[in-house]
This record gives sequence, C-alpha cells and structure tokens, in this order.
Amino acid sequence: MQCVTGLFCIRGVFPEMKSEVLKCGRRKAQDAQTAEVRQREEKAMTRTHWCAVMVVCSTVWWGMFSMSHHVSAFGGDAAKGKVIYQAKCVTCHGPEGKGDGPIGKALKPPAGDFSSGESKTKSSDELQDIITNGKPKTAMMAWNKQLNEAEIQDVLAYVLTLRN
Repeated sequence: MQCVTGLFCIRGVFPEMKSEVLKCGRRKAQDAQTAEVRQREEKAMTRTHWCAVMVVCSTVWWGMFSMSHHVSAFGGDAAKGKVIYQAKCVTCHGPEGKGDGPIGKALKPPAGDFSSGESKTKSSDELQDIITNGKPKTAMMAWNKQLNEAEIQDVLAYVLTLRN
C-alpha cells in the first residue's frame, strides 16, 4: 500500500506522504542489503559445510589407510621377530631396544632407542623402511639382503612391542 501511495506522492497527489515514501525506499534498500548479506552468509555456510565434510571424509580415509598399514606391520610374528632381533639387532639396540647394546652407545650417532619419543612418532612404514633400506649417515645397515620380507615384518612386529 505504501508503494502505491509512493507513486502518488511522487506525482504530487499526496505530497505530505513524501517522508513516508522515502522511509519505504530506505527500508526496501535495507531489505535488499539484508537479503544480499543473507545470501553471502548462506554461500559461506555452504562452503564451510563442504569444507567440514571434506575434512571428515579425509580424516576417515586417512584413518582407514593408516590402519591398513598398521595391520600389515602387525602381520609379522613378534615371537619370530624376537629371535631374529636377538640374533642380529641386540648388539646395537640392546635387549630392550633402548639403544644400549654393547656397540650401540659407542656409535655416532648412537643406535636408535625404540622407547624414545622420537622413535614413537615414526610410523610402521617408516620403521619398516629403515629396517629394509638402512638409515644414511648412521651405522644402521640395510637388512633387505640378509632378511626376506616376512622376516622384516616379524622384526618390525617385535620392535613395535619395544615402544612401551
């Protein structure tokens, strides 16, 4: 009704209504701005929602992926790994994997301590890679020529028990 009255006001039929028409126009402009703001917020919420969904999906995927690697690491037999560890690793890493074997402390850098915070941050894949290929600039040699894949998995399974 005010908009129709506004048309008459502009034409001079109801000049006393001019201030009301201006208020009406300002209100429409504010409503339009509010609608634009609302649309921007909805788009932002849509983007935020989409990002949140992507983060959740990525986290789930990463969790499933990393779990599959942990399962493969635990595919080895820790009891068999202990026998191999005692025969080949104990002189450097010590009986409890603390890097305190008869040779381990004399090495520069010293042999790895599997119970250390640094060692605990390494994934099963990283540890398997170190066992398989050795570690450059250290005394840790590659075992892929002396041990087969199953034996490396067994040693890894045992090493993971020494982290506690």
